[in-house]
Amino acid sequence: MDRWKWNPHGLVVRLLICAVCIAIASRAGATPPVPVGRTIQVVREAEPLSFGTATTSEGAVVAWVARDPDGITALKAAWISWNASVAGEVMTLAKEVGDLSPQLIARNDGSVWIIYADGKPTPPGWPHGAFCRACSIQALIISAAGPVGDAPVTLAVPDGSILYQFQAGARPDGGLLLWWWRQDNGQVSSLNHESTRAFDSQGIPLAGGSEFLGGGSGKLVAAAEGGALRVAVSELSEQGIPYMQVFGALFDNNGAFLRGVELTPPVFYSIEEVDVIPAAAGGYWLTWRKGGEKLRARRVAAGGRPSRVLVAGPDPTAAPLAPTPADGFVVCWATYNSVFIRLHGADARPRGGPILIARGAIGGLSLQPQLQLAVNAAGLGVVAWWGQLARDGSQALFLTQFTASSQSTQGRTSK
Repeated sequence: MDRWKWNPHGLVVRLLICAVCIAIASRAGATPPVPVGRTIQVVREAEPLSFGTATTSEGAVVAWVARDPDGITALKAAWISWNASVAGEVMTLAKEVGDLSPQLIARNDGSVWIIYADGKPTPPGWPHGAFCRACSIQALIISAAGPVGDAPVTLAVPDGSILYQFQAGARPDGGLLLWWWRQDNGQVSSLNHESTRAFDSQGIPLAGGSEFLGGGSGKLVAAAEGGALRVAVSELSEQGIPYMQVFGALFDNNGAFLRGVELTPPVFYSIEEVDVIPAAAGGYWLTWRKGGEKLRARRVAAGGRPSRVLVAGPDPTAAPLAPTPADGFVVCWATYNSVFIRLHGADARPRGGPILIARGAIGGLSLQPQLQLAVNAAGLGVVAWWGQLARDGSQALFLTQFTASSQSTQGRTSK
């Protein structure tokens, strides 16, 4: 029974040891644990158009395109340090930009690439969705101290054509892999073109790349070991029976096209909510839903060989998706007043139930709100979304921090 006896001296010693350990970790630059459910209102905008986010060892960056009251579209950004209770200063990075979603890519030094369309944006109220006429693709670097360098770097000039979409991925050396889809804008030709190109850590183009006819929406991601995979859904038919299938295009580290691959078997139903991300241990995670069924997942090797199809669980959505340090992934979704995540392991199976990371004063959410999700190599993550403020109809950009660990997944309410 003596081992359960109250010993104040022993308690003091333990507290002193704990304090010393915390001090050492602080001096070593260790990031303290991020509390689940810390929600920050970053900014309010009358007319937001698109946005993106990324995470680094230092914090998170969120960038967005909004139309100001004078009708000018501007690219803006804010840096949010880990454990911060408020966002950093809102920075206006460029004006007269396109309304296509900016791409944010974390760099090895803790800074972030922001890739955006610069030029004449879509006219207000245009019925055909987002595109950009006569736009170039620009890139700049931002750190916790603000923009790095004097001016953005021009990555591509699509020769006066219509720019419909672009995607970027990280090269292992801190550079970029860029894919874009454009259409000729002239009386002679209206052909679609897809292009890929690689850039070094300063945005200087490298030899290689590819360009070919065709075009369509899709997503490109780069693998941790180099190279990239672009994924798209195709609608086909066999003997008059329509079906859908997910295909991929493999590129080397310099953006040169290698070959095409089949990533799913034919599905005689709809394929919904397809997403692809780099896996922590190499290669890729591909997820999709078939005809409203449960979420399905498949590992794809960096060389393009897919593994067997796994049933990942009953998550309400298959996207957005982000990798976790444990070689699994995290899925995020929202209801009318709550935001959830669920962790999946390296076998794609859920690691517990949904985690409630935000609710309450998070703005009014649409039936299918667009979320942006990012997780860094240490497992620190953020979810960002736009929520409508009832009092004046404006939109507020919210961001919640969380830790993507394998801990018990009990729901947590934001403070």
